[in-house]
Amino acid sequence: MAILVSFLIDFHACLDKNDVAALERFINSYKDSEIDAVAQFVNGLIKDYDAVRNCLLYPNITNGPVEGINSRTKYVHRRSGGRESVELLCAYRVLAS
Repeated sequence: MAILVSFLIDFHACLDKNDVAALERFINSYKDSEIDAVAQFVNGLIKDYDAVRNCLLYPNITNGPVEGINSRTKYVHRRSGGRESVELLCAYRVLAS
C-alpha cells in the first residue's frame, strides 16, 4: 500500500509542477515496479511520452474549442438520424450562433 501512495504522490507532483525532469525521474522510478498495474501505467506513459511532455510544457494549449464543435456536429447527426443535409447543418449553425 505504501508503494501505491508514494506512486500517487510522485505522479501528482509531476503534474502539479509541470516539471518534465520530475516526470523522467518518476518514469525511471516506477517502470520496473513489482505491481503490474503501476508498471503498465508507466509503460503507457513511455509510449505517449511526447504527448505527456507537451502537456507539461504547454499547459495553456487546449483542444477544447475543437472538441466542442465536434460534439455539436455529432449531436446534430444523432438527432437527425443520419438524414442531415447541407441546408439543415447551415440552419443549425445559424441557430447555434
